[in-house]
Amino acid sequence: MEQISTIMATIIPLTQRNWILVIYILLTVASGNAQLASTPTTASPTTVVPTTQYQGDPEIIFISRDETDPTQVLYQIHHMNTVTKIDRIYNFHNSGIKPLSIDFDNSNNYIYWSENGIGGKGIWRAKDGAVPEKIFAVESTSIVESLDVDPVSQLVYYVDSGKKSIVLVKLDDPTLYRTVIATDLGRPKDIIVDHENKMMYWTDIGKGRIEMADADGRNRQVLVDRNISRPISISLDKKDNRLYWVDSLRDVIEYIDLNNTSIRKVVKKEILLNAQYSGVAVDNKRIFYTDSIRRHVMYINKTDYSIDTIFTHLSFNELLDIKYNDKFIPTVNNSCSVNNGDCENICIPTKSNRTCACKEGKRLLTNGKSCSRIIALHGANILFLTQEFNFNYGRTISNLRGIQGDPETWLYQPTVRTWYISFGRWLTGIDFDYRSEHVYLTDALSRSIKVFPMNGSLHTWTEFSGTSPIVHGVAVDWINRNVYWADQDYEHIVMAKMAVDTKETKTVVNTGLDRPVSIAVHPKKGKLFWSDYGPNNNRIEVSNLDGSNRTTIYHSTDASYLIKGITIDYERDKLIFTNGIGLYKMDLDGSNVELLYQNQMLEMYEVSAYKNLVFATDKGMFGRRPRVLIFLTTTTSGYNSISFRGSIYGIAFYHPSRQQTFASPCDTAQCGQMCVAVPGNGTQLKAKCVCGDGKKLAANGKNCEKSDHPISQTFAYSAGDRICLVNAQVDKSWKAPHKPDDICWLRNTGADFRHLAVDVYSHTLFFSDQDSILPNIRKISLVGKRKNSTVVLSGVANVGGIAVDWVSDHLYWTDIKLKEIWVANLDGTSQKILLRNLTKPTSIAVNPPNGVMYWLDETEGNMYQANLDGTDKIVLVRNLSNPLDLVIDYMDDRILYINNNGSNVEWVNMLGRNKKKLINPEQNVSNIAVYKGYIALTLMSKTGVLLTNKGGTNPKLIINENKTKNYKYDIIAIDEAVQPVIAGVCNGNSGCQQICLPKPSGYTCACTDGMKLGTDKKSCVPEKVLYSDFFLVADDYRHEIYQVDKDLKTISAMGLPHEENPIGVAYDPVERRIYWTDYTLGTIKRMAINGSINKQETVRPKTSNSRLDAIAIDPSSRILYYTDMKANNIGIMSLDGGLNKILIASVYNPRAIVLDPENGNMYYTTRSKIDTKRAGIWRANMDGTNVTKIVAQGLSYPNGLAIDTTEMKIYWIDSVTLRLERANLNGTGRQIIAYLTDAYAFGLTIVNHTNYVYYTDWNDRGIFYQPRNGNGTAMVFGADVFSGLNEIKYYSGTHGTTKCSSNNGGCSEFCLATPTGRTCACNSIFQLKADGVSCYNETTCTQKIRSGSFSNCQHATVDKRCGFTCDTHFKKNSLYDGELACSRSGRWYTDGPSNVYVDTDNLCLEQKCPKLTVREGVQQSGNCTSGNYVGSQCLLKCAKGYIVSSHLYPNGENIMCQSNNLNWQKSNMTCSPIYCKENKSSILNGHLREDCTFLAEHECQYQCDYGYGKNPLNLTFKCDKQGNWEPMAAVVLCSKIPQSTTSTNSPFTTFTSPTTLIISTSTKLTTLATKTTTMASSSTSTTLQTTKPNTTSSSPPTTSMTTKKSTTVAPKTTRVASLAQSSTTTVSTRSLMPTTTKGTTNTCCFSDS
Repeated sequence: MEQISTIMATIIPLTQRNWILVIYILLTVASGNAQLASTPTTASPTTVVPTTQYQGDPEIIFISRDETDPTQVLYQIHHMNTVTKIDRIYNFHNSGIKPLSIDFDNSNNYIYWSENGIGGKGIWRAKDGAVPEKIFAVESTSIVESLDVDPVSQLVYYVDSGKKSIVLVKLDDPTLYRTVIATDLGRPKDIIVDHENKMMYWTDIGKGRIEMADADGRNRQVLVDRNISRPISISLDKKDNRLYWVDSLRDVIEYIDLNNTSIRKVVKKEILLNAQYSGVAVDNKRIFYTDSIRRHVMYINKTDYSIDTIFTHLSFNELLDIKYNDKFIPTVNNSCSVNNGDCENICIPTKSNRTCACKEGKRLLTNGKSCSRIIALHGANILFLTQEFNFNYGRTISNLRGIQGDPETWLYQPTVRTWYISFGRWLTGIDFDYRSEHVYLTDALSRSIKVFPMNGSLHTWTEFSGTSPIVHGVAVDWINRNVYWADQDYEHIVMAKMAVDTKETKTVVNTGLDRPVSIAVHPKKGKLFWSDYGPNNNRIEVSNLDGSNRTTIYHSTDASYLIKGITIDYERDKLIFTNGIGLYKMDLDGSNVELLYQNQMLEMYEVSAYKNLVFATDKGMFGRRPRVLIFLTTTTSGYNSISFRGSIYGIAFYHPSRQQTFASPCDTAQCGQMCVAVPGNGTQLKAKCVCGDGKKLAANGKNCEKSDHPISQTFAYSAGDRICLVNAQVDKSWKAPHKPDDICWLRNTGADFRHLAVDVYSHTLFFSDQDSILPNIRKISLVGKRKNSTVVLSGVANVGGIAVDWVSDHLYWTDIKLKEIWVANLDGTSQKILLRNLTKPTSIAVNPPNGVMYWLDETEGNMYQANLDGTDKIVLVRNLSNPLDLVIDYMDDRILYINNNGSNVEWVNMLGRNKKKLINPEQNVSNIAVYKGYIALTLMSKTGVLLTNKGGTNPKLIINENKTKNYKYDIIAIDEAVQPVIAGVCNGNSGCQQICLPKPSGYTCACTDGMKLGTDKKSCVPEKVLYSDFFLVADDYRHEIYQVDKDLKTISAMGLPHEENPIGVAYDPVERRIYWTDYTLGTIKRMAINGSINKQETVRPKTSNSRLDAIAIDPSSRILYYTDMKANNIGIMSLDGGLNKILIASVYNPRAIVLDPENGNMYYTTRSKIDTKRAGIWRANMDGTNVTKIVAQGLSYPNGLAIDTTEMKIYWIDSVTLRLERANLNGTGRQIIAYLTDAYAFGLTIVNHTNYVYYTDWNDRGIFYQPRNGNGTAMVFGADVFSGLNEIKYYSGTHGTTKCSSNNGGCSEFCLATPTGRTCACNSIFQLKADGVSCYNETTCTQKIRSGSFSNCQHATVDKRCGFTCDTHFKKNSLYDGELACSRSGRWYTDGPSNVYVDTDNLCLEQKCPKLTVREGVQQSGNCTSGNYVGSQCLLKCAKGYIVSSHLYPNGENIMCQSNNLNWQKSNMTCSPIYCKENKSSILNGHLREDCTFLAEHECQYQCDYGYGKNPLNLTFKCDKQGNWEPMAAVVLCSKIPQSTTSTNSPFTTFTSPTTLIISTSTKLTTLATKTTTMASSSTSTTLQTTKPNTTSSSPPTTSMTTKKSTTVAPKTTRVASLAQSSTTTVSTRSLMPTTTKGTTNTCCFSDS
C-alpha cells in the first residue's frame, strides 16, 4: 500500500438543545469528486453552429465521430431531413464533449444527449442556436449509455452501465432523480420508453438479453434471452407494435411482435462480415440503421425489405446512436401533467394511473405521495460506532458514523465526506440487513437491540429488550431473517426472528463461554462463528446456525493478546480476525492461518471486510486518537486510517455485495417462529424450524407450542406458599419483566417452601417443604405447565439446605434437627447419611468438578468442606458471624456467602483464603445466587429480590412483594451456566449397585443405611440377615423394609425397589419370605428375606376399588389374610396369589389384623373419627364365622394391634385418643398403659417374655418401646435412620401347628383353622361341593367387544374358546387375530402359549383417515361421504376468491380415504387467487388499509391521509368474482378536517395544518417542516406558537415558547431531528406530536414507545 495517510473527519460544532436524537451530514467534500447538480450548470463556452435551417419535416438524428484530423476529434450530432436529405450538424470542436446517445423534445425544441467526456459527465441539452447546458451530473464511475425523454411528464430515463442501473430524472428539477432498476443488470446498453403505453424496454449486453417493465420499474420481465448476443440498440415501431434491435455480435437486425412475443423475425443479416451495425430507428415504413464500417446511414423498406442509403460520409470513423423524429408535438396530458399528479417529488405515469416516487435517498411515506424529510443513507457505506463527550450535553453520547460510497472513490483522497447520527445512548455493536435497509445496534444503556432504518425515516424501534450492558457482537442472517447477538455478561449467544419488539428468542449457545465478543454468520454454509476470550478461553468457535455441531476451529494459548473481532470474507470464504495487534485470515475450518499485518502499537477490536479491503477499529494507544484502519488483503505493507475523537466500537461495511441473496430451504419451510438453514447432505442445506426459549416444536415439526421447553436464564426464589421466577435479563430500569405474581406456581397456603436446588440437565427443580405435618423434599419439572410436584424424599426432619450434584445425579441436604448431612440419588433412591453429630448445618453447596462440598454451621460460625462421600471434613473458614447462605461462583472460582446475619456479602477462593467483602446491601439479605455476571439476593424482612452486577455496591430491587414474613427465602439461578459440564467419575454409576460418590480423585461405592458393600466392593447386601428373633418394619418414606435385632442394635435393609411404598408387612418362616402391601400401587409383593431383588414377585396385582393395608400369614395353612380399607372387607389368598376369597364382607374401614392359628381365631380393628361407634376391636374364627366386637367403647383410630398368647392379652394403640391399651383376649379387663403426646401411632407389636410393647409413630421417627406395665416413658431407637415407619411385627422364628398343617387339611383349595378344627373354602369364583372339601366353577366371561362381537359364544364358561368379528369401518387387531379363551378369573385371554389377558376395547381398530388438510385456496365442499372412514370420498373446490389453476378439474376434484395407509389420496388440484388491482381503487386523499387482501369476493376497508377524515357511512371496497372493483356511489370518501378543531370531551387539541417551524441559532436559520399536535398535560407542558414566514419579507419568522400548567393526562414526549448540510448548524426542538406505537412510522421522531 502507498504511503500511510491519516484522513481526519471534520466535525461541525453542535448547538445545545434539549433533544435526544440529532442527525448530521458533513459535506467536507474531496476536491475533484463529481457531485449531483442541484441546479442546471453551464458548460465552458462552445460554439454550436446549425448548418441548415429547420424545415419541419421528419428527420433522423444520429451521432458521428471523426478522427480524420489527428490534432482533433470531431463529434457531431446530425439532423437528417428524411424528405430533403438535408443534414443539419452540431459540431463539438475540442470542447471535451463526447455525446454517446441522443433523444429530443419537440414540445420545447430541445435535443438531449448523454455525455461521458471531460466536458462533464451527465445529461446535456441544447436548443437551436443556443449554448449547450448540462442539466444533470453523474459520478465519475457512471457511464450514461443511452437516454429517453418523456416531454409530457418532463422525465428523462437513462441507463448507467457503470453503476448497472436505470435512472429517471425530473427535467424541470434535476435534483429530483430516482433509480428505478438497480438489480440483476449486467451492462445495460440502450433504452426506449413507450410513453403511450407506459412501458420501457432496454438491452443488456452483459446478460445478453432484452427486458421490459412498467414505466415505474415494476412488473419487470425478460422479453428476449435466446439466440441473442450483444443487443446494442433498440427501437419501437408504434404502428406495428414491434420492438427492433441490433445484435452487433451476430450482425443482425431483428424484431419481436409485442402483441405475440412468439413471433420473431430477422430483417437484416450481414453475410460478408463487412458491416458493423451500431444503431436502429423505425418509422411507419422504414427501418433506419447505422453501419460504422461502411459509414452509412441506411434504411430497409418494411414491405419488400429492400435496402437504400440515406446518408454516407467516408471520413467518419464511427456512427453511434440514431433516433427517428417524426416532429410530433404531444398535446394530450397524462396523469402526471396536472399538479405533478399530487406527488411531492416525482410522478411517473403508469398504465392505470401514476406512481409517486421520491428523490434518490428519500423514502415514500404511507400516503403514497409524500416523501421523508431527510435523505436516506441506504447505499454503500462504511458504518462504525463512536462514543464522544458532548460539551453541550455534559456527557458522553454515541454516534453512528458513516462514509458513503465505494471506498475506491474516497480511499486515497485527502478529505472525505462523512456523516453521523447522535444518539442519547451507548451503542457498542452493529450489523445490517441490506434488503430491508435496516441497521441493527446493541444499546448498553437500554440493554436492548435497536433497529435504525437507512431509508430516510427517523423512526427507530426495539428488536429485543433484556440484554446485559455488555453486548458487542451482533450478526444478521439476511437469508433466513434472523438476528444473533453475543452477550458477555450473560455468557450466551441468542437468536431472534427479525421483528419489532420480538418476544421469541432462542439461546443457541449457553455453556462453555467466558466473554463472547464478536459474532458472524455464513448463511450459505449454515454456520455461526464467534470469538470468546477469558481466563479459560481464547478461541474462535463455529456451530450450525441453531447452535448444534459446535466445535473450536482456532485456539490461542497466548493470553496476552485476546481474540476479539471477527468477520467473513464471503467472496473468498475466509474468516478474518484480530487479536489486537495482529490481523489474520484463515479458512472457515480454521486451517491455513495467515498473518496479514501486525503492529505492537495497535489495539484493534472489531473488523469488517469489503472486496479486498479490511476495516478495523483501533482504540488508540500512545496518545493517538481512536481510528478506523483500512488494510488491503493483498499486501502487508501498511494501512490507511481515519481518526476521531472519543472511542470507536463496532464496524460494518453496508453494501449488497456483503449480503448476496440466494434461495434458502427456509423460504418454503413454513416454520411457525424461526427457521435456520443447516448443513444437510453434501453441500446442500436443509431447513430446520426453531422455537423460542420456553416453546417446543409441535407434532408437525413446524409450529411451536407452549410448555414443553425447560426454563433457563432465570432466577427462582421461594416465597413460602409458592415458588416464583425472575428473568435474569432485566430491562434498563433494573426491573424484572413481570409483576411478582405473574410467574409463580405451586400456590399452596398450607405449604412452606424454603430451600431450592436445580438440575438443569434433567430440567428439574428440587425444593423443601417444611410442612409441619409432613416435611419433605419435592421436585417439579421445569418443562411443561409446572402445576404438579412429586415427593422425592418424605419424612425429613428440618432441612437446612439442599444441593444437586448434576454430574453424578445426587441430591445432598442438611438436616438441622437430626444434625446430619444426607445424600441420595435424584429420584430419592439409596438414601444415605454421610455425616452425623453436627451442630447446626444449614446452607450447602456442592462442587462436582473438585469432588467436594461446602456447608455453613450457623451456630459455630464456620464454613466446612468435605469430600462428596463425607470423608476428609475440615473447617474452611472460621469466625463467621451468623452466616446464612453460600453459593459457588464457577466463573470466578470463588465462594460467595452472606455473613453478619445478612448485612454483608463476602467471598473467599476455593481454598478458603483471600476473604473479601463484596456488597453491603442497605437491607439485610438471607440468600444468594450467581448467574454469570450478576448476583441476586433475597431480602430477609420481606419477599424482595435484589440484583447487582458482580462487584456492584448498590443492588437494585427488581422484585418487591411487600410480604412481612421473616422467613429466609432461598434463591437460585436456573441455567446450564451455573452447572458446568465436566467428565464425571461416576458415569454409568461406575458399576456401583446403589450409589457412586465422587471424591477429589476417584469415587467410592456406597450403600443405603442398613446395607453394606459386598465382597466385590460394588454390590450391596443387608447388614445382617436374621431368620428368627427380629423385628420387621416398613418405612415407606425410605421405600424400604428393615430387619432389627431384638436387642435394637443392628438395622438391616432388605433392599426393596425404590418404587415400593410398604405399609403392611408379614413373614413366612417356612419359605423365609417377607410379604408387604404397597398402598400406592395397591399390590401385595414378596421376596426372600436375604434381600434378593431378583426374586421379588407380585402375588396380588392392583385391582380397582381396593386399598390393601395390613397383612398376616398363617404358616400352617399357607394362607395370607389382609384388610382392604377401600373395599371394606377382609380377604384371604394363597401365598402365591393363585387363590383369592372375600372372607368377611361389609367391614367398615378395617385396619390392623393379627392371627392366632393355634386357637383358630383372628383379631382386627375398624376405625372412624366421625362415628366412633363404628370403631372397634373384633374377633372372629379364621374361616370368617362368629364375628364378635370385643372392644366397642372409647375407640376412634385403633391403628396398631398385637396379641400375647402366653398372657392371653390383646394390645392396641389409638392415634386419635392417644392411648396405648390392653385387655384380655375377650375384651374384658381393659387397661391403659400409656398416654401419648403429639403422636400419630400406627404399628404395634410385642415380644413374648419381655417387658415392652413396641410401636411406630407417623409424627416422629424411630421405633418406640414402652414398658408394658405403664411405668416409665417410652424410649426410641433408630430416629436418625428411619423416616416414616408404618407396620412393625416381631417374629421369633417358630410357629405352631393346626389341622391344616398336614396335607392342607384335606381341602382342595383353602384350609382355614377354627377353634374346633378346620373349614375348607374355595376361590371366590368357585363353590364348595357337598363333600365339604372339593370345589366347582360356574364362572363365565361377560366382557363385550367394543365395535365388534363374539361368534357363537352365547354362554362363555371357563376354558371355552370363541372367535369374534368387527363392525363396519373396523378391522381385527393383528395381535389378537385368533380365538380367545375364558379364564377362571372371568377374563378373556389369548388362546396360545403366552396366555395374555386381552383388552376387549382394543380388539377392533377403527379404519379412519385423519382430518383432511388441503392447499391454500382449496376447500372441502360440504361433508365427505361416510365421514372420514375408508372409502369415503370428498369433493374439493376452490375457495371464495380463487379459481382452478388446471382445466382438468373444472368441477372440482374427488379424493378417497385409502385403506392401505389410512390416509387421503394426494390431491393434484390447485387454485390460484384472483386479485383486484390496488390502483383500480384509487382513493383521493386516502388509500386502502394494509390488511386488504385484494382477493376476489372480499371487501377492503380504507383509511384517509393525515389531515383527512373518513366518510361516516364507513363504505367498503368490494372485489367481485372477476377481480374487478365494484362501482361505488359517487361520494367523497376522505374530507379535509377543519384547520383547528377542539373537542370538549377530550383533553387533546389537534392542529392539523402543516406549519413551518423556524428556530434561530447562533449561526444560521434551519427550517424544520413538521405537523404539530399539542396535548394537555398534568405536569408542565410546552406550547409552541409559530409564525408562518412572509414570502415577501426578508426578516425571519419568530418562534416563542411558553410554559403552562394543566390538569389532564401527561403525554409521552417524542423527539425531532433535522438534516443539516455543509456549514449549517443543526438545531432541534422537542416536538409536541404524540409518540407513535411500536413498529409504526414517525416522520419526525426517534420513538421508543
